[in-house]
Amino acid sequence: MPAITQPEVDVLFLRLQRRLVESGDWDRICLLLKYKLNDAGWLDVVQGQSKEHARRMETMTFRTIMTTLEGSPASVPENVRQEVTTIIRQALERQLE
Repeated sequence: MPAITQPEVDVLFLRLQRRLVESGDWDRICLLLKYKLNDAGWLDVVQGQSKEHARRMETMTFRTIMTTLEGSPASVPENVRQEVTTIIRQALERQLE
């Protein structure tokens, strides 16, 4: 079986994303993630880190702040990550039935 290329993965991702958007699952998952991260205090931590980093910058740019925050997804609480991952899997399974 030939390996899947990155362009094929990108096309598959876009198709699945479109189906999730059309079904309403995309918005539901995003909203759930936002609430779970807020409940866990993660949003406050990231916001505080962003403000602190912006204060230390001589020339503040959005791109610089975003680059600094790229590590933030790794700090997502494990229980939130697992719960949202399970919900994403369930939504994808419904789409692929």
